[in-house]
Amino acid sequence: MLKMTRKMILLLLAVAIAAAAPLTAVAMPESPEKEAFPAPAIDAIGLESAGMGMENALIVAKSLIDIDDEVFSEFSYSSSFSNYETMEGLIWSFNWSSPDGKGYVYATVADDGVLLNFWKYVWDAKSFGFADIAKSAAVAKADEFIKKANPDSYTYYKAPSDVRADIGSSEYNIVYYAEVNGYNFNTARIGVSVNKFTGEVVGYNTNRIDPRKYNFEGPTGIIAESAAITAYADKIGLSLEYVSHYDYDSGTMKIFPVYMLKSYYDRYISAKTGDVVSYVYDAGTEDNLYGSAGGAPMADMAQNAKDEEAEGSRVSLTPAETSAVEQAAGFITSDQALQKLLEAAELTDLDVDSFDSKYISLNRDWLSKTRYTYDINMYTYFEYETEDFEINNLYGRVDATTGRVTSFNFYYNGFPASDPKNMTEAQIEQTVNAFIRKMAPAELAKTKLEDAPSIEPIPYVNRGGYRDFNYVRYENGIPFRDNRIGVTLNVYTGKITGYSLYWYDDATFPGIGNVLAPERALAEYVGQNGSIIRYITIGEGNAALVYDFRSGENGEYIDPVTGKALDYKGELWKNSAATPEYGDIKGHWAERYVTKLLDNGVFMWGGKFEPEVIMTELDFLQYLMLSEPYAYLTRSEAKAFFAQRGVNVEASPDKLLTRQEAVRIIAEYLGYGKLAEQSEWFVYPFSDKVAEEYKGYITICYMLGIVNGDAGKFNAASNVTRAHAAAMLHNLIIAKS
Repeated sequence: MLKMTRKMILLLLAVAIAAAAPLTAVAMPESPEKEAFPAPAIDAIGLESAGMGMENALIVAKSLIDIDDEVFSEFSYSSSFSNYETMEGLIWSFNWSSPDGKGYVYATVADDGVLLNFWKYVWDAKSFGFADIAKSAAVAKADEFIKKANPDSYTYYKAPSDVRADIGSSEYNIVYYAEVNGYNFNTARIGVSVNKFTGEVVGYNTNRIDPRKYNFEGPTGIIAESAAITAYADKIGLSLEYVSHYDYDSGTMKIFPVYMLKSYYDRYISAKTGDVVSYVYDAGTEDNLYGSAGGAPMADMAQNAKDEEAEGSRVSLTPAETSAVEQAAGFITSDQALQKLLEAAELTDLDVDSFDSKYISLNRDWLSKTRYTYDINMYTYFEYETEDFEINNLYGRVDATTGRVTSFNFYYNGFPASDPKNMTEAQIEQTVNAFIRKMAPAELAKTKLEDAPSIEPIPYVNRGGYRDFNYVRYENGIPFRDNRIGVTLNVYTGKITGYSLYWYDDATFPGIGNVLAPERALAEYVGQNGSIIRYITIGEGNAALVYDFRSGENGEYIDPVTGKALDYKGELWKNSAATPEYGDIKGHWAERYVTKLLDNGVFMWGGKFEPEVIMTELDFLQYLMLSEPYAYLTRSEAKAFFAQRGVNVEASPDKLLTRQEAVRIIAEYLGYGKLAEQSEWFVYPFSDKVAEEYKGYITICYMLGIVNGDAGKFNAASNVTRAHAAAMLHNLIIAKS
């Protein structure tokens, strides 16, 4: 019987990997000689001068960025303006690339000598694994670069306390915000990317807000947080509403009541007076940097299948397929759906054959699995210079069973020569209401026209002549914004050009019981999550101190009964963004594994680590996913992900996992499942007994350094704890990298 030693297994694995990777030889052309630009100190270039030429902009870029001219030997450039109307704000864009296309450096420099951003990319550079550069060293590199790129304002910027590099990324991405008088000025931001393996700065970006250009309120005379809470509740307020979350695993819709802050990053409470302060975008201090320079037919196939079935072949339908066929027999035709759409949009005289493209598809509704709709999309290519005022795009959705139109939009090409119809507000409202009464009378009775947003909208005459209306569903006296009726009116034609009905027919709304008063709820929420005082711009180069209850790290909603923060699922919110500090692993044998994972942004639980908690099958799969560059996966997503990689697992949230099952999952996940099934090939490395079917999996994971024994024993039937899982995940990441 052939037995495999550790060296033989590793050799076999290496050969298998090498066989899968093609060997190619790339002939690198000689790099052309390039002009050597001098690299003077930045302050010697003359940053105050306007209209820098390309050469000086290049000098700025190359004095800051490490560019290997032999590797990135191909160069191109372009220029654009941050303001095309005035032709001001010249921006130079440079691109250095390698001849083989496997790497590039891109940078933009403003005409006043400010490096706006750059990014360096090398295709075959290492991108997975634990960081070789410590966080403190990465921050020091970023600090040094910011100081060099911003010699006059770098002292304003402070590195965040929580810096980490994700396991599937090659960089520490460090975001700096300005700080003035001890308070954050989040409007001014700089981002720096440092390669976690080499320590090289490989990315930089700034929104080009210079804190020196603002007048900041003094930091004295700050009102108490409780006073700010009272002022917010009185002057801005909270809105009691229903929200919903659809669970794709269970196929259920959850609707729950919440308090929502009425301001959406637009209004705040002054930290000095308690008055309402509005955020104003200060266009004079931030440039717009986004300008750019320079088969047989289906019927025949079906008939052939029927003929084959009649001749005795085994072509048959499952009961589910038969049911679907019977349901579809009751659908209206696509032509009928199109006619329903034209009637609803009052476009029966439209020549549909004149459109360049017409698509009609039948799709299942994402929420109601038994409902099907026709999606219709027609459009015509047109020239922007044409003076014709015609419809060039029509989209609609029609219920395939009832023929009810649930949405449509159509757009005109150009503008009419005539003035807008002279419609009064009363006529506009009457037109809109009459249309909704025709389309959705029952739903309209449960809605209210949404109030104007807190930020004044752009006048409709500047939006192509369109006026929008949004009717929100109300249940138990509070709004449910996930259900609504939307209508768009074109003021040039007086026509309804857009309509949408978003409605849950079978929704269940929980009652509104003993809710807290808004001020009390906000106080509880702030007590749990805290608040920050920061500066916002208020126009004309001024910045005011405000209380911000939306720090970006708080829960999305407020439980109206308890005041606790809720997440988007309606569950108690946990701050998963901040790196936890596990106090319960001090001195534990798994401390070094857990700490190394934490330092590299790999963690799944907040609060305590609880190393002796036994893992379920689903817990373990979701924990393993932290070694992938993916977000958290639900049960069905995790099961599908691992199934694609040959892992046969139910992803049960209740089944406790054993060590032998854990190594089977890992071996199959790495692609060694078929090899591991040949248990007779392996020399089992532990002294205790194990079922024959697991010997190959355990031996492979041992040879790869993913698992070890305890006093020579593997204890295959014992359960996997969080501590065991951390050690396995740590070793798996090393093996993969």
